[in-house]
Amino acid sequence: MNIAMIETVSSHGGMNYYDYGLMCGLAKQHCDVTLYTSTALRFDISMYKNLRVKLFYDGIFTGKNKIKRFLKYLTGTIRALHDAKIKGSQVVHFQIFAITVLEILVVFFAKLFHFPIIVTVHDVESFNKANSKKGIRYFYKHVDKIIVHNQISYDTLHDFFVSDKHLECLLPQIVIIHHGSYIGMLPERINKTVAKQKFRISEDTFTFLFFGQIKRVKGLDVLLYAFAKLIACTDRKIKLIIAGKLWKDDFDIYEKIIRAHSLSEYLILDVKYISDEDIVYYYSSADCLVLPYKKIFQSGVLLMAQSYQVPVLVSDLTGMTEIVTDCENGFVFETENADSLCKKMKQCMEQKNLERISKIAYDKLQAEYNWDEIAKEQVSVIEAML
Repeated sequence: MNIAMIETVSSHGGMNYYDYGLMCGLAKQHCDVTLYTSTALRFDISMYKNLRVKLFYDGIFTGKNKIKRFLKYLTGTIRALHDAKIKGSQVVHFQIFAITVLEILVVFFAKLFHFPIIVTVHDVESFNKANSKKGIRYFYKHVDKIIVHNQISYDTLHDFFVSDKHLECLLPQIVIIHHGSYIGMLPERINKTVAKQKFRISEDTFTFLFFGQIKRVKGLDVLLYAFAKLIACTDRKIKLIIAGKLWKDDFDIYEKIIRAHSLSEYLILDVKYISDEDIVYYYSSADCLVLPYKKIFQSGVLLMAQSYQVPVLVSDLTGMTEIVTDCENGFVFETENADSLCKKMKQCMEQKNLERISKIAYDKLQAEYNWDEIAKEQVSVIEAML
């Protein structure tokens, strides 16, 4: 099977891990895959003769001139589809996070080139109010198969389609195929003592980690309130590392909480883009990763932590609890409840079998979030579609 995969974010947003895992899985299924993207994968795929990467979208994230960036995207799309047609691609697999005029153009031109289209929707709320309903309708009506990563994403998209008489007929096109793990893609964990030394954290300090983009729905405010409560009710040395760049958020909101509760000495603030090379230090130093999200459909940060065998503490949203079972392969607290989060953070600190919990989580990833199995499912979907 010959597949053209269009995924424009790549290493700009950590999608290079996803691209690499899926491409390698498809290669093992004897698929010929060309990825059209914006930056290099940063992984070696030379062992697979049936995989290639073409940077036809290079430069779409650089520069302030929106017209030039739009034209780069447009010409990149036309070049990619023309190249795919020459190479005999049987299907275009498009990865999206939103439905804007850019995504609609990809679908429009792919249909001009007479390609069947399979789309993986990484954010099912891409049909938000900022987008044209007609545009969203056009997009979904012109794709042939829709992949989402979990049940909550399926249910959300299902409800949206049911609410629109023009889309309800498309319900059979939606399928669930998991997002794969990061096992085998990550640098080997560093000794925890050594990793903590990088942040000037003593070996006996229990270290919590908040990692990833900082935006309102990520619940950093809830975590700071809970952490303040934890400081007041424990005698142990504790630290909280906050690492990630801001996205449509104002860090002053969090600074006010930090000042009001005198948290500065307990925090390490790395509010910036974290490079792939530095990620390993953050996960290696963490005794527990905290994901206090107020709303989420899926989390690559969660899967990465479990791939590194770092214990996780998550809010009780369906997108999280599909993966994490409380006290079995992680910890779960009541969403937006700082008291509940504080209680679970304390429980995590006092847990004597954290390694066993992390191992159970890791084993589950290997069994249920394996790229080889995911690739088999995608091939079956594409074969049935064709």
